[in-house]
Amino acid sequence: MNQDLEILHPERELEIAGETVLVREFGFIEAARLSALAKPVIDDLSGLMTDPEAEIGLGVLDDILTRHTDIMVRLLARAVDRDPAWIESLSDADGQRLMLTFWEVNSGFFMRRLVMQAVARQPLSVDSARSTPH
Repeated sequence: MNQDLEILHPERELEIAGETVLVREFGFIEAARLSALAKPVIDDLSGLMTDPEAEIGLGVLDDILTRHTDIMVRLLARAVDRDPAWIESLSDADGQRLMLTFWEVNSGFFMRRLVMQAVARQPLSVDSARSTPH
């Protein structure tokens, strides 16, 4: 049962900068509001998905996430209910641990939007023989 709850609403407690923080998954409405903010990150991830030569690994993911540092600071702050200044004050080691945990908890947020983009790129198929007459 506990594992089922973790799948439905994953969150992780983490010791960061001497404090215990809860890294939580974005809820439905919160995710909808954050989608526009996260769009440049999602677009870069989407570019990897459509490039057959792309090798997706932790280094590539880190490159994308750090390319969009200002966005990630805001997303991280929301996921841990902290001020962005707190995120910016973290040591490199603490920041990396937080980023990896954030990705573990919120990767579904990004993946669902990547799937929606991929589906939206598919051409619509219209079967003229089955179309409704005027």
